[in-house]
Amino acid sequence: EKEAKEKKLVKTGIKIIPDKAKIITYSSSGSVTSTLIEAIRIGKKISVIISEARPMFEGKKLAIYLSEYSVPVKLVIDAALPFYFRSADMVLVGADWIAEEYFINKIGTGSMAKISSLEGIPFYVIATTDKILSDLYRMDIKDFHSPSEIMEEKFDGIEVENLYFEEISSQLVSSFITDEGILGSDKIKRIISATRINPELVRRLQII
Repeated sequence: EKEAKEKKLVKTGIKIIPDKAKIITYSSSGSVTSTLIEAIRIGKKISVIISEARPMFEGKKLAIYLSEYSVPVKLVIDAALPFYFRSADMVLVGADWIAEEYFINKIGTGSMAKISSLEGIPFYVIATTDKILSDLYRMDIKDFHSPSEIMEEKFDGIEVENLYFEEISSQLVSSFITDEGILGSDKIKRIISATRINPELVRRLQII
């Protein structure tokens, strides 16, 4: 079932990608990766701009992976990514969670969404519908990870915070690309309203 959803998702995703599009993405998403590779496979002359995605360098790893599938990639440092919006046609990112009013993704995605809005560039979120779930069961995103991923040394007076995720307002999203088609925020809310959650799953989510 998961594989079938991913195939539908990719089929929808390539429809929103124009030929010769310059696409910005961030961090690493399986759905984004599959869609970009399929776009190249069917002959679309796209190119991709990716930043490193520190501290774990998911973006760098994704750039290397895409290059193996002949996807033209430009890799830049995170701080430089806003500079490239002026030459981009669209932004395509994944999501770890999609709720009624927001989605959750790698920290830094929110800045990209705001810049997209200012520059008038379409900002798309691509994810399978199993990522859509009510805020009532939300994941905890304020879990600080090891400071050593940012700085191994310790100095008096320096507090290192290493957050991985953030909430981004759905108002900044042009469309959600899913296995059920291209959806707006209203449709996302209707899917959530119609979803019935297994009590055991709710218990596990609350523990997590």
